[in-house]
Amino acid sequence: MQMSLESRFELMESKVNLAGWGLIVILVGTALLSLQNPVRENLVPYAPYFQLGLQIGAFLLLVPFVRIRMRFKNLAFLTLFYILLLVALASALWSGHSELVFRRTLMVMMSSGCVALLALSDSRPLATFGCLAKALALFGAGVSLVGLLVYFLGELRKVNYGTIQVLSIGSFHLAQRVYGPLPYLRLSSLFGNPNTLASWLLVTITLTMFLIFTDRRKSWWVLFVLQLTTLILTFSRAGIFAAVLSLLLFLWFSGSRRGLAWSILCLLTIIGTVFLIRPSFLDLRRFSFDLNLRQRAWQPLWEYIRNNPFIGVGFGVSYEAVLEPAGVEITAHNAFLAIWSEVGILGFVLWLCLWLFPVYFAKKFLPLANNEARLVLSTALALTLSLLVHQFFEASILRYGFHTLLWAYLLALMVHPKKGRICPYVT
Repeated sequence: MQMSLESRFELMESKVNLAGWGLIVILVGTALLSLQNPVRENLVPYAPYFQLGLQIGAFLLLVPFVRIRMRFKNLAFLTLFYILLLVALASALWSGHSELVFRRTLMVMMSSGCVALLALSDSRPLATFGCLAKALALFGAGVSLVGLLVYFLGELRKVNYGTIQVLSIGSFHLAQRVYGPLPYLRLSSLFGNPNTLASWLLVTITLTMFLIFTDRRKSWWVLFVLQLTTLILTFSRAGIFAAVLSLLLFLWFSGSRRGLAWSILCLLTIIGTVFLIRPSFLDLRRFSFDLNLRQRAWQPLWEYIRNNPFIGVGFGVSYEAVLEPAGVEITAHNAFLAIWSEVGILGFVLWLCLWLFPVYFAKKFLPLANNEARLVLSTALALTLSLLVHQFFEASILRYGFHTLLWAYLLALMVHPKKGRICPYVT
């Protein structure tokens, strides 16, 4: 896809307004505060409290500047969001963990609500998205570089909580936790878990591809390859599949049919070459179709849903109310089962509608958008749909953290009422 210099300048060079900077500070700050050590403790002590303070504090500072032009699309979105909030709060009334439900509802829904309101009031959403994409792409590349350096140059050590790699540079030490058998160790960089790292790279790799199309600097290709290499070395099946799906969806929605065809051909060639050279890959458990013990969590959740489809155990407490009593030591690893078991069928349907309504609207008006806006919408669609698939194997949406904030931002972006036009991005 060729873009005019004028459209490139408008997207990448126009100034970000206050609401946009608020979004960037919240999302990038939350990302930085999410980094962990090999023990899976936050690098910054009390990081969740700093994250919440950053999110609410930034929003309160910008409240006087929040102005939203209401149209059907964003009014319906906000209505669905606040009905879901009320359902989540109401679930505390019959939950056995009422106080915990109330706290988690406020933490998750208030922070994501603040992000959505800022996104809807942003008068320069394209400039904000371009700046945010750069920041997160650099973040993903930095995390990837750390992981790869330690992976290839670090020393392998056994500790009481597992296996780590340590790279010592004088008195400075970099460490990451690794999983799996030699020689196919799974790296985790600064997130303590390969699956968690893969869920972050799913986002940053897609944003880097967006920058390749809009900025066209060769440096973005270098960062793309860096992150893709790291993603592969996580050996996270769900993360790799979702990332590939996101990239293919981006190419499809953006209209780059030639790029899509070449991507599929390259993907098949790489897979075929790898299994031809290393047929032992087929024997690895990571490349099998087993659920990696996830079924232990899914079974009690599904049993509860079958017996209580209408009334949930309370928002955010499926582990404490269902899994822990059943002797399961892992979390749900499926957002759909988790949400349904927590807020019942009504909350579950509201959640799906909240997710899919902006997708429908963005897809409907995608052909009417100009070049730069089409790329922004294509990126938002690719990420939201790939995250939808990813949540069949993980549960990071409607949980306190970066992915929920990004999810709220992308949904709000797709129903943005810019300048009151029928289609938000039509020139």
